Amino acid sequence: VMATGQLKLFLEIWEETPIRRCYITNRLLKNFDHRSFAHVLPKGGYPKYMLKKENIVLMQPDIHHLQHSLGKTELIERHPKFKDFFDLQDELRSQYNKEHLKRYNRFK
Repeated sequence: VMATGQLKLFLEIWEETPIRRCYITNRLLKNFDHRSFAHVLPKGGYPKYMLKKENIVLMQPDIHHLQHSLGKTELIERHPKFKDFFDLQDELRSQYNKEHLKRYNRFK
């Protein structure tokens, strides 16, 4: 299964969240499911944020699947709340780049 520390983090987020709602549809999430945790910045491209709570939002598994299957425009057309998701993505990307690039600029 996931030997990355993700499952432990997902359980932590689940426990800390009293009312668990999908970030996109606002529907109540009743049962724990690892597919209900969506990375805002993809973990492949932003490995240092894979286990960062701010980079994870709760999402219905079917909506999470759509997020990985459709393009930005189509997602926003189907669910306007995806605009907020992509705004958050831009914000986190900029934060990630600042943190990540800081190390390279240290000696300049």
